[in-house]
Amino acid sequence: MKRMEKSTTVVRNLDSKPEGLARVEWRMFVNKETAQERMNVCWACPNLNSVRVCRKCWCLMPVKTKLAAMSCPLGYWTAESNYVHTE
Repeated sequence: MKRMEKSTTVVRNLDSKPEGLARVEWRMFVNKETAQERMNVCWACPNLNSVRVCRKCWCLMPVKTKLAAMSCPLGYWTAESNYVHTE
């Protein structure tokens, strides 16, 4: 079996859910409410500079607050799981 045929077979097998197993999806972003809550915390933090960059991690916070795997370096907000169980 050629390499491309093998990978295609694996993808087809992932599309069908075996009986009794939950389907898991990966997500990169948090919902809008969570992103806004995180950004509100950042607005109140003295480490946020005028161009919305954190002085502790040097990240652009309007972007970082939307990513599920990211967390505040000072512990004000935490990362969320990127995996969501679906029916």
